[in-house]
Amino acid sequence: MGFFFDDNFDGNLDHLDRGTKSMSTSMSTSMSMSMSMSINQNSNSNSNSNDNTEKDLAVINDTKTELPKKYKVLLHNDDYTTMEFVVLILQKIFHKSLQEAQEIMLKVHRQGVGVCGVYGYEVAETKVMQVKRYSREHGHPLKCTMEPE
Repeated sequence: MGFFFDDNFDGNLDHLDRGTKSMSTSMSTSMSMSMSMSINQNSNSNSNSNDNTEKDLAVINDTKTELPKKYKVLLHNDDYTTMEFVVLILQKIFHKSLQEAQEIMLKVHRQGVGVCGVYGYEVAETKVMQVKRYSREHGHPLKCTMEPE
């Protein structure tokens, strides 16, 4: 299928823009008129209401939303789990780099406990379960817990 070219076409498309501009101008004018009418209607209805609704609105706007609690996921030292396995867990489940994993592992080894990460409740709970399952599958008694931050 080929294109049809008009022999009289001069390449000027300004007439198309004019139609679009006038149509969008008329649409925006009618929209602004209807919006101002609805605003006027709302302001009239608000002036007829009593002061209690304004106080109620102030109370509603005064409420504050709280951020969800964060939980620390902790690894605990034991005498059976190898340091290499702890590093593997930190890399595989907590997506730590080799250096970060080794630092956390040494903290667990020296201080008895180390923080693997801080997460929302559901994510922290999932990480704890993943560590426990992976450890048991590989014959290690590694203890992993979570506590509020």
